[in-house]
Amino acid sequence: MVMQLRYKLEESIRMSLQTPNSLFLPDVTEDYNKIKELMVCSSTIPVTTTLYPRTELQCQTVEGETNVQEPRIITSQHIRRPTYRLQCPEAGLFQCGLTGLVFEMAGKGDVRVKISKWDTSVLGSMTPAGPLFSISCPAVLQLHLPHCMCDDEEVLSVAHFTGGTMEIVKPLKTTASHVVVNIPNPSLVGLIRCGLSTLPVQSRVLLFLCPQGNTNQNGMLNVFLLPKNVPTFEVEHQQKGSTFIQTSSECTLSPGRKYGLFCKMVDYNIHLKSRTFDGDFSPNFLPTFQVYLECISDAKNMNLTLLDRETNDQKVWECVVQTS
Repeated sequence: MVMQLRYKLEESIRMSLQTPNSLFLPDVTEDYNKIKELMVCSSTIPVTTTLYPRTELQCQTVEGETNVQEPRIITSQHIRRPTYRLQCPEAGLFQCGLTGLVFEMAGKGDVRVKISKWDTSVLGSMTPAGPLFSISCPAVLQLHLPHCMCDDEEVLSVAHFTGGTMEIVKPLKTTASHVVVNIPNPSLVGLIRCGLSTLPVQSRVLLFLCPQGNTNQNGMLNVFLLPKNVPTFEVEHQQKGSTFIQTSSECTLSPGRKYGLFCKMVDYNIHLKSRTFDGDFSPNFLPTFQVYLECISDAKNMNLTLLDRETNDQKVWECVVQTS
C-alpha cells in the first residue's frame, strides 16, 4: 500500500512541475498524511526493499496470483523486431504470455517490451544468460526474468543499463523458472553469469518449413537449437513465409557441445554435419541445421533425432514431424 501511495504522490509531483497554474493541481495532502502514518507504524508492515550492488537488504515474499496476458504485438515493415505491449489495469503481478516476463506493478500501467542486442564488450568476464529486454513503464516495481538454468548452483545476476552505464544487480531470489529482482522503472535489463559455462541448460528445438522456388514443391526445414528463455515469437517473426511446426520441443543441451541431426524419411535418410550449441541470445537467430527437401511433402511423418556427438551419439531429443 505504501508503494502504491508513493507512486500516486510521485505522479502528482510530476504533474505539478508541468502545470503552471496552481488552481489545477491535485490535492495530495491526504495521500501524504497516509504515507506518514504508515511509515510511523512500519514496524508492523512488511516493506519491499530494493537490492542494488554492494547492498544487503531484506527480501519480501511476493504473494498473490499472477495474471497471464497475451500482449499486443506492434510491428511494421521498417521495424525488424516486434514490440510487446502489455496493458496492466491495476497493481499486482502480470505475466507476458510471449516473453515469460513477470511485472509487479505499483498501479495501472502500459508496459512495452522489446528485445535488444547485447554489447558483450561492456560485460567484461560476464556473459549473457538470457535476452536483453528493453522495458518502458514507470509503474514497474519488480521484475521476474525467465531463466533456462538446470543447475541450482548456477549463480545469475542482472545487468541493468541506464544513462549509458551498467550496474550489476543481485537478485532477491531465484525460482525454478525466474530470477526476481527489484528495479523500479527499468530500462535495459538482462540476465548474466560469470564466464563461459558448459553446464546444461533447458532448451528448445524449433522447426520451420519454408517453400523453395516458384513451384513450392521443393522445401527447406530450418531447425533451431535455442535456450528455453528465448521467446519463440522472436524466431517466428524472423521466419516470415515459413510454417512453424508445433511439436514437443523441450530438451536439455550443453553450451559448447556438438550435436548432430538424423532425419529418417519414408524413402531415404539424411545425416547432417555436427553443429556446436552456443546458447546464443542474439536477437538475430540463424538455423542450426537446414534440411533440404526435394519435395515439400517429404516433411510429412519425418522422424527427427538430435544426437549428442560427444557421448557416443546419445539421443537427446526426438520427434515425428506432423504436417498438413
